[in-house]
Amino acid sequence: MAPLADSFLTAELYDQVLVWEVGNWKASRMLGNPSESVIRNVSTGGNLVCANDDRQVIVWNVRTWDPPVYLEISESRLCLRDKPLPTRPPLRIRLARKLRGPISRIRRWPLGQQLNGWLNRRLTLARKPAGELGVEISASGDWIAVAARNEVHITSTLTWKSITKLSLDDSVQGLLVIPKRHWLAIVSNGRVQYWNTENWLPEQGNIDKHIIESANDGDWSPDGSLLATVSEERTLRVHDSGTGVLRTEIRIDGELTGVAWLSSDLLAAVGAHGVYWFNYVSDDKVAEATQKAEAVRNE
Repeated sequence: MAPLADSFLTAELYDQVLVWEVGNWKASRMLGNPSESVIRNVSTGGNLVCANDDRQVIVWNVRTWDPPVYLEISESRLCLRDKPLPTRPPLRIRLARKLRGPISRIRRWPLGQQLNGWLNRRLTLARKPAGELGVEISASGDWIAVAARNEVHITSTLTWKSITKLSLDDSVQGLLVIPKRHWLAIVSNGRVQYWNTENWLPEQGNIDKHIIESANDGDWSPDGSLLATVSEERTLRVHDSGTGVLRTEIRIDGELTGVAWLSSDLLAAVGAHGVYWFNYVSDDKVAEATQKAEAVRNE
């Protein structure tokens, strides 16, 4: 679930995005994927909602409620389409599915076994997307980041023209915009890399690989200074987002599956036994409180 344009909330629902009007929960609207494929990576910014399926990115405008815009990766470029990509599988896959039944009846023969094995391989490959997509939109909705393989395409949502393309050494595993830091966080090869969204140059901050690999879920604080993670060891940890230094940790009596910052000092974690709420007090605030307590004792 994510806020949208200060007036709506959005939630991902299989092949649709449900949009609610804040203050009037009976007023809702569905943003559907015409391809009827499962959507993921729902992101909101300005008046825009974006998501992707296995083959394309869909962008909706909730101010105009116009038909969505479709983007696809073609020849290492992000291309604008006025229609969704067709969902009909290629001819070779349709042929393989039609032949699968007759050949399965003769697979006791050597040739039948070879053909059945070939069909199984083709069908297995057909279920895999050509390249995992990921999408994230800026808080203002002015640009969109689309990840495919080891590249991140940054495109203006005003003109739908390319702003830049970020190339990484390994495949992109995740994206997240950190507005107050003007950062785009990119997870690649188990590491978090930060890119400045004003000049699109890499920042010095870096999160070590073992922190990401051991985490079930993570979230950055509103100002981007802290990264909270939950792990299979039932532990909630808070790290410095620039250096990865551990600030604090607490072990919970139960499995932890999600974590989110609700404000700069309020943290929520979701687990097997419910939702846990934590007030995070920074080292500076602890030092300030200690000084005040000592001053009171010395009076």
